[in-house]
Amino acid sequence: MQWVGVTCHDEQKTVLQIGGVGVARLVDRVDGSWFVYLWYHRPEAQKIRRDCSGLEQGRAGAEIWARRHMATLQAEAAAIRSKWAVQPKPDPNRIVEYRPMFPDGDPPHPGKPRGKRSARRSW
Repeated sequence: MQWVGVTCHDEQKTVLQIGGVGVARLVDRVDGSWFVYLWYHRPEAQKIRRDCSGLEQGRAGAEIWARRHMATLQAEAAAIRSKWAVQPKPDPNRIVEYRPMFPDGDPPHPGKPRGKRSARRSW
């Protein structure tokens, strides 16, 4: 169990990871208050959002929650990591067939019909 940043450049460590999978995330609001997403690795409908009184209190609460659910979190993290392991590696020597979406070069204008202009008006 360790705290990491959302990206490698973040100074504040706001994501709680178990086995390399983020299971809880602290988020700060514009007004300076905090809330935490529990079950952060699950789909959006299964995430739980709880308000926190501050960053340190949110971290402490998330760690208590993670210890309480450690067996479930470790099993789900292992399942997620196993899916990562079987994904195919990209082949750098693969020939990519490129077909442009619009062979003419321009996408169709939503208000004008396609085709060339028949005549130009004089000044």
